[in-house]
Amino acid sequence: MKLSLYYYFTIASFLVSLLLFKQPRTPLYLKLFTVLLGTTLLVDGYGHYLANHGRANHRIYSIFTSSELAFYLYVLSRIIQNPKMRFAIMPLLIFYAFVAIIDISIVQKNGFASFTYSLGSMVVIYYSIYYFFELFRNPKSIKLKNEPSFWICLGLLIYYCGTIPWYLLMVFLIKAPRNILNNLYIGIEVLNILLYTFFIIAFVCRVKKPNYTSQ
Repeated sequence: MKLSLYYYFTIASFLVSLLLFKQPRTPLYLKLFTVLLGTTLLVDGYGHYLANHGRANHRIYSIFTSSELAFYLYVLSRIIQNPKMRFAIMPLLIFYAFVAIIDISIVQKNGFASFTYSLGSMVVIYYSIYYFFELFRNPKSIKLKNEPSFWICLGLLIYYCGTIPWYLLMVFLIKAPRNILNNLYIGIEVLNILLYTFFIIAFVCRVKKPNYTSQ
């Protein structure tokens, strides 16, 4: 079975995320990334299997990407400091779940749920930008290279800013020549690689090296 290059980056990020369980006081949202990435591997593996056998995989990706976006909103609610902004995420999640169910089961049941994806992506982008707004207003000095939330939000911001126009284009170019679709796919491949690379950096910078003392 032929797998996309980014699939191997997903595997790497999943394996690195396992190291977080050995670290003391690791936030729950970081540990839950292991569950997300493990599920991603299963869904992507099955999605590739369906595609390689000429079968439609839009429904499984519609359901998974909606759940994935909901998870990222949860992560952002743990990262952002402003209580009002954090509290607003819960009703947004309920509304988003309602829209996703309608879109996937009725509106775009015969194709990828691009509306749900675009809506969730814009909310994630908004909160990611707000995170950086908070970060740069913070009077305390923070070493960004050692801050997992920085790398996570940077990855989410770049990825979803890039994929929204890509998925919208795919709606209109679904019957375009194969070479055009392949070129578009290269873009999504690069964005996925960047996303999982940033996740790997976030996990690695959280892992504390043991202190060795000379005898």
